[in-house]
Order: sequence, then C-alpha cells, then structure tokens
Amino acid sequence: MFLDKNVCELGAGTGASLVAVGLAGTHDEHYMPSLLTLTDNDPRVLELCDHNCIINLEDLVRFQVLPLDWGKDDHNLEQQTLLDREELRASSQNTVVATDVIYDLSALKPLMETAYFLLMNGGFFVLSHVPRASIDCELKDIGNAIEQRILDEAAKLNFTVITKHACSKSAGMTDIAVLIGKNNYAIRPNALMDVWGGEAKMMSSDDCDFLELDSVGASIIIFRKE
Repeated sequence: MFLDKNVCELGAGTGASLVAVGLAGTHDEHYMPSLLTLTDNDPRVLELCDHNCIINLEDLVRFQVLPLDWGKDDHNLEQQTLLDREELRASSQNTVVATDVIYDLSALKPLMETAYFLLMNGGFFVLSHVPRASIDCELKDIGNAIEQRILDEAAKLNFTVITKHACSKSAGMTDIAVLIGKNNYAIRPNALMDVWGGEAKMMSSDDCDFLELDSVGASIIIFRKE
C-alpha cells in the first residue's frame, strides 16, 4: 500500500501518521512511498503540519502539504478549486489514509466520498478509528454501532472491506490477514501489540498503551476501491 505509491492523508493534523510512513521508508526501502500528500482544511494546522514534515522528512521523502475540504458541494467535488491542482485530481492516489477524524457522524459521508474520489481503481483507504462520535445506542454498543455505520457508508460507494478471506486471495496481503481480528474485518490494538513483541506500551506514548486503546474500541479498517 505504500511502496512507490502516491499516499494522501485526509485530516492530517500534525502530520504524524504520514511522517511515520515516510520515516518507515527511510529505514526500509520496501516501504518508501513515491509522494506523500498531507491535507487539512485549517490553515494553522497546515502550517504546523508543514513544519513537522520539513523537520522530519525534508531531503528524505517527497511530500507536499495542501488545503482540502471533504465531500461534494453543489458544484460537485471535481469542480472544487482546491481539487483543480494536478496533485489532487480524481483517481490520483494509490492509498488514502485517515486517522481519528470521525468526531461527528455527519463527517462520515463526505470523508468516504473524498477518499473514493481521490483513489484510483484498486487503491486502498486505510481508516484508523477511535469511537468518539455520538450515536443513539447503549453505551456498551457504541463502538460496534459506529463501525457498522462506517461499513454501511462504505458500501454505498464502490468500496470493499478487506477481510481475512479477501487477503487469502490477494498476493502480498498475508501479513494483513494475520492482524485482522476475530470479526474478520478490523485490525485491533491487541494485534499491533503482538507485532511489538507483546509490549503493552506504545512507542509513541508513555501515557496510554495498546490495551487502553483496545478497551475503547479503536480499530483500523482497510477498504479497496473496486
């Protein structure tokens, strides 16, 4: 999903997610992307994101930081001024990433539409998700309910969720199959903990760990545009 690929992040914030992808490529050439495009709609956030990318990636990985709003407006997504740039035209990306961006379920539809618009056929949408949005259900069921809304919204577009079964039929995706949990479609923090040798603490934080993330329903769901 990353080697020699155009990779775009939606709602990049500080840029940590794609900075990590870029740094992974500098340590192992098998992960080196062709171009990283980090997008957000807040000018102040974009300034910080650009600063972080320069500090961490300049002269190591090709990157660009661009403004982008999600979804279709009355003139259609293709006609947005921000998408008239060559770098963000329809079907220009191999992989789109979004990390912890669903604070309101009303954002889900435009998020999915934008990912679909940017991806070329066969491209991947990697959605890293922590249940934060409000939804009308029992407290214990919030995580499952929001994930189901995500899957339902994806199904309205031409997205196929990557499952253990799908991985078994696709060359080069056996590592993902190992990480997908018992529900057959989501990667859970506990699986990522196993990757790091069973250590509960995350490399990026001393304040929280994989077990805490798992307890709040965090997950990674991967979709393919067919």
